[in-house]
Amino acid sequence: MKLKREGKPRIEWTSNSDVIAAYDPIADVIIINKRLRKNKKILKRCLEHEMLHWKAKDSFLKHLYIDLTDNFKHLFDCEFHSEVRKLVYQNKDVMLVKMFLLNYLIVLVLSPFMILAKLWFYSYRLVELIRGGADGKA
Repeated sequence: MKLKREGKPRIEWTSNSDVIAAYDPIADVIIINKRLRKNKKILKRCLEHEMLHWKAKDSFLKHLYIDLTDNFKHLFDCEFHSEVRKLVYQNKDVMLVKMFLLNYLIVLVLSPFMILAKLWFYSYRLVELIRGGADGKA
């Protein structure tokens, strides 16, 4: 859908975690998450992007979701808030899977060493106990 381009819209900041960047065509306002304030380079790229200057014909709010996993390179145009949430939850699931695999890998690598350390510790204590028992200190 080809949308006509107009002048620069006003910018408002939000602390709502569901909205990364959104454009309200009726009020001619760009709503941007406060977290983007810290990274000026990403913010500039968002503001210069063509989609932020479009006027929507059919919907009240065009949600622009910036993919956090790929350094904000991909910009998705979503008609409904639920689609934005789906994308956010999808990325959270991917991050959870990555963390689970990383933890699993750490456990696999470290567990043999932990088992050997416990065996050494208990065998050392057993030897001390036997020696102490033979000397009559037990």
